Amino acid sequence: MLTLRIYLDDVTHDNAPLDVALGSHLLGYISEAHVPEVVAASEIFICHAQAGDVWAYATPILHASCRSTNNSARRVLQIDYCAAPLPPLLTWALTL
Repeated sequence: MLTLRIYLDDVTHDNAPLDVALGSHLLGYISEAHVPEVVAASEIFICHAQAGDVWAYATPILHASCRSTNNSARRVLQIDYCAAPLPPLLTWALTL
């Protein structure tokens, strides 16, 4: 699986950049109970971006963002690609 994030606005430290636990996508299924342990053991990369940037990453990587501390927009178009059926325990959530 692959995710593309197309940034429509700048993302700085104070408007909720994506934090990524590097390498977590290589660990396979991680139960919710083990997420804090994996994150604590991982190097965290903070994804600052400029409007027009496109980020590509392995979809199962652990990632999160905090709340924005300013009123700036942080619009992102996210597209998920998968060339095979989803692995066990995962299903597509369709939102419009």
